[in-house]
Amino acid sequence: MAYKVNVLMSTYNGAHYVVEQIESLMRQKNVDVSLYIRDDGSKDDTCACIRQKQFKNVYIEEGNNVGYRKSFMRLLLSVPTDHDYYAFCDQDDVWKEDKLERACSYLSKQEGPALYCAKPQYVNDQLQLIEGNGGMLDTLPLGEATLEDVIATGLFGLGCTMVWNKALQNIIVSYKGLAGEEIAHDNFMTVLAGAVGHVYLDGEKVFLYRQHATNASGDKQSKSVGTKIENLKGAKKATNFNYNLRMLVYTHYSKFIPENRRKLMKVSLDVKGHIVSRLRYLFVGFPHRLVRYQKIKFIVMTLTGNL
Repeated sequence: MAYKVNVLMSTYNGAHYVVEQIESLMRQKNVDVSLYIRDDGSKDDTCACIRQKQFKNVYIEEGNNVGYRKSFMRLLLSVPTDHDYYAFCDQDDVWKEDKLERACSYLSKQEGPALYCAKPQYVNDQLQLIEGNGGMLDTLPLGEATLEDVIATGLFGLGCTMVWNKALQNIIVSYKGLAGEEIAHDNFMTVLAGAVGHVYLDGEKVFLYRQHATNASGDKQSKSVGTKIENLKGAKKATNFNYNLRMLVYTHYSKFIPENRRKLMKVSLDVKGHIVSRLRYLFVGFPHRLVRYQKIKFIVMTLTGNL
């Protein structure tokens, strides 16, 4: 029996690539795909291009422009909960034919809420291989992430690689205020799944991750020393985002978090307080599996109260 997957795509001025992406979804092996698109107020003919192709099981909602963060949050709450598996999809990539099958095979063996993530194959706008384009995500340890890993990084996979099960989807939709939150879908899914269930990172490169000037997000260039310095300069902004995201998950999904993880989440939120609280989390929340650079960053962020 084929896996049944509801795929969530937010589009914005994507007419140039979106049909090619949808065609790759329709070629998925051993998977029945239903694609739910929320167009975020495109000014080009994105929706017309999709409708012209008359794809089967593709549903389009034309919305006002709220940005990709809120657009994906609205999709999470509006997509039907009639399938066992769910996935995010960008508008401009190309998926390999076994992308969803591989994810669903892993998820089918899990008990409780679970999130699957994978690696991207970086390509340019002509789908030609780009070397040396990896960032922090390419240094993350493979396999199942711990909550310590998740809190330290705030991200364990690109949104467009994420596939999750119905158990996690049912938890997501329990918070109806999610549609108004200004949060990135991949960060949100990482922290929530890490708190309530399983997060798994597959080392397989399951799709072609197109890098071009109009990407809403993503790594658009190789990681030079200068780029890394700029990333560090932006750490303070990311700090507040990561803290607020943990607070959101702790506040609205606490009843789904196992007691030992709930305690760890609470201690991670206390790093904004006294130095004693920071030292405590430095020891109880240390991410042993991360690479040296990430461990050093974790220590600095924790001691300064910026985790």
